[in-house]
Amino acid sequence: MLRKLLCAETAAAAAAVIIAIWLLMVKPLVGMANNGDFERIMGSAGLSYITQEYADKYFSYFTSDYQITGNVLTALGGYVSSQVLLVKLAGLLNVLMDPNYFDIRFLAALYTLLLGAAFYLIVRACRTEFAATSWIVAAVLVVVFADGGYLAYFNSLFGEPVSLLFLLLTFGLGLLLAARERASVGWLVLFYVAAIFVTGAKVQNAPIGIFLLLTGLRLWRMHSDRAWRRTVVAGSVLLALTAGIIYLSIDPSIKIINKYQTVFYGILKDSPTPEKDLKELGLPEEWAVLKNTNYFIPDLPIDIKDPAFEQVLNEKISHARVGLFYLKHPARFWSKLEAAADNAFAIKPSYLGNYEKTEGKPPGALSHFFTLWSSFKQSVLPHSLPGLIAFLLAYLIVWASWYRRTRDERGRFRLELLLLLPVIGLLNYMVPLIGDGEADLAKHLFQFNVCFDMMVVAAVVWAVYANGLRTKRIRALTGKG
Repeated sequence: MLRKLLCAETAAAAAAVIIAIWLLMVKPLVGMANNGDFERIMGSAGLSYITQEYADKYFSYFTSDYQITGNVLTALGGYVSSQVLLVKLAGLLNVLMDPNYFDIRFLAALYTLLLGAAFYLIVRACRTEFAATSWIVAAVLVVVFADGGYLAYFNSLFGEPVSLLFLLLTFGLGLLLAARERASVGWLVLFYVAAIFVTGAKVQNAPIGIFLLLTGLRLWRMHSDRAWRRTVVAGSVLLALTAGIIYLSIDPSIKIINKYQTVFYGILKDSPTPEKDLKELGLPEEWAVLKNTNYFIPDLPIDIKDPAFEQVLNEKISHARVGLFYLKHPARFWSKLEAAADNAFAIKPSYLGNYEKTEGKPPGALSHFFTLWSSFKQSVLPHSLPGLIAFLLAYLIVWASWYRRTRDERGRFRLELLLLLPVIGLLNYMVPLIGDGEADLAKHLFQFNVCFDMMVVAAVVWAVYANGLRTKRIRALTGKG
């Protein structure tokens, strides 16, 4: 019993929980200020601000307490997201203690438990004949994903924690299914539940669901019993439905904002020929005065809230048209990819404060507690597109080498899961540029950060395991094994 408690997976989960409790539950609390995104989830959870001061609600300070103004369970809003279910669950637990005010720490506690579970599953799935592998994986997971940059999101109403946690859980459960010769249907159900939650977290994640669906279909061949295959079919159908519903649920007003950002803070940003670009997009050339502006700047030279303006923008601009523009101007798209590289390693935005106003810290003050990994990424890793490409190519070359040598079904499924990381990462690297320009890149590249960091963890596992195999072969050849 004691040996089980002292195993690497338990140590990883316990370390994550302890760090999270210290950071998120003990004063001074660390969290994330609102940039305007919280309201859509607040309406769906029956929450409202206690203060009405703009400076206290946005950007400078994070808020830990909200007023409960509706029934947490039955409150409805226009925002469709799997995050709503988690906020409602945290709200129901909170109501048992206080029916009037919602403490964000109930949500953070729920996220913390999920993080611990993800760590446990991943480390358990990475067990090999070399004991050191599990402990190294445990240590790397804690340093990377229990980083204060990630944990600060837990004390907020952003959807990023849902994307992070359920992607980790999906991979942990998938790796566990591959590691077990006779995995139970229960684990398979949990795999699809996690995949559905990450797909439904936000519109940007909808394509992830399709890739998870295609990879998950490989599970069909892993076992032949009827319950297993029915679960694969049902899970795949639900994943497809979730992806479709999330994609179609985006509010028309949000679409207009995104299209504006894509054109004027994307294609036209720093453009040497704004009039020519607008003409090519089918938009009025006189709109060139809006170059380098974002949707939220007041008193622009053109009334961008005018229905006539919105109608033209909505009719002329689509993802396909923007993609075609960049295909015709690859140098321009390369410059956007380089701009993204400058922001690609920031786990949390630097313009959102991490402390409550009552702590007496300056507006926008940032926490640097347990930020070894995020600081390393920001200050040491090269923020360059060629550097990212080099890392990606190295990852894919090593992956291809292992895949070529792997013949068993479960081993190949494990590797196919790992191939999803660069695929999802690249998707989340490019889609924000096409769908929202250069606006708020640091936050929009969050999921890319998650995938990049998961690839780093996978690379460490590969390196440690390969070293163990090499040492084992040497000992066998020398007669020391």
